[in-house]
This record gives sequence, structure tokens and C-alpha cells, in this order.
Amino acid sequence: MLLSAVESARDFLDTLVALGFLQRDGEWYSNTPETDRFLDRRKPSYLGGMIEMANHRLYPFRRPAHATTAPTPHSFSSL
Repeated sequence: MLLSAVESARDFLDTLVALGFLQRDGEWYSNTPETDRFLDRRKPSYLGGMIEMANHRLYPFRRPAHATTAPTPHSFSSL
């Protein structure tokens, strides 16, 4: 059985709740205080910059600029 995109997203977010990365209030999801501390760009404890840098260095083919200038469509299955 294939799940819709909404069901898949909900399952993924519920997994993050179970792992303690998100909290859920009815249909709304938000960061826990712990994840908010490290994933809020406005805070000095933000770690996302290191993750973004590693992502650019390890996966340069996934950059939006490359995707828009590529002559033909491609997917990960064709790599």
C-alpha cells in the first residue's frame, strides 16, 4: 500500500517526536527546547551552519544552482 505525501510526512514527523527531536500538540509540530537551542539561526549555539557546510562539501551535485543549470533532468537512481 502506498502512502500519500501527507501520511508519509506525518509518519516521519511522528518518528521525530518519538526520538525526542520534535514535540506535537494536536496537529502542530515544533522543536523541543533542546532542538530549538541548536537549530535556531538566531542563537549563538546554532549548529546548522556546520551541517550546511558539510552538505555542500560532501554533496555538491545537490546544490540548487547545479540543478537549475543541468542540461537534462537527473535523479539519484541515474547516478
